[in-house]
Amino acid sequence: MPAPATNTPAPRRPGPQQGFVLVGALLIMLLLVLIGISATTSTNLELQIAGADRARNEVFYAADSGVNPVPRLITIARSTDQDPAVAGINILGAPGTFYDEVMGFTPEADRISPNLTFPFPPHQVAVGINHRGAQPMVGGGAEFAAGAAGVGAGAVGGVMIMYEIDAEATRTIRTADDTRAAVRVRYRHVPGTAGGLQ
Repeated sequence: MPAPATNTPAPRRPGPQQGFVLVGALLIMLLLVLIGISATTSTNLELQIAGADRARNEVFYAADSGVNPVPRLITIARSTDQDPAVAGINILGAPGTFYDEVMGFTPEADRISPNLTFPFPPHQVAVGINHRGAQPMVGGGAEFAAGAAGVGAGAVGGVMIMYEIDAEATRTIRTADDTRAAVRVRYRHVPGTAGGLQ
């Protein structure tokens, strides 16, 4: 007896579209890899920018903190007639130099800057103080006592002594990556008032 006939199709010849699915899948994978590389590069760049911004803000706030104790140091120097001795603050120059500069006795050419330094880890803060002269207070004693001219406590001579305070902070992570910030403040000291931060 003859063998039963089977319905097996004849082998098809590959057409021009047989490899298209493979090529399409490879192209989609390549596109996804490129998107991943781009996202990684963008994320790394954003992290570097954020780190630099953070370092800049930290060093700015360190410089700003350098201004904070200066009014109190000026008040101490003026009331004791000598350089103030405050723990953690290094007054530069020969003894009496800080007092002379606060009082305005030092000629412009002989002034040293910075006048003091202090650590603010991981930063180093340097502060220069320049005596800029005296100005009469606006108004009379009654207006001054009432606060019309700012902080005051009645007739205290009617003068304000002007200072310019320059604070600079530096943060060195690597030799090529110094981050610096500077803050300049104009401060008026009114003799006879508390002045400065307690």
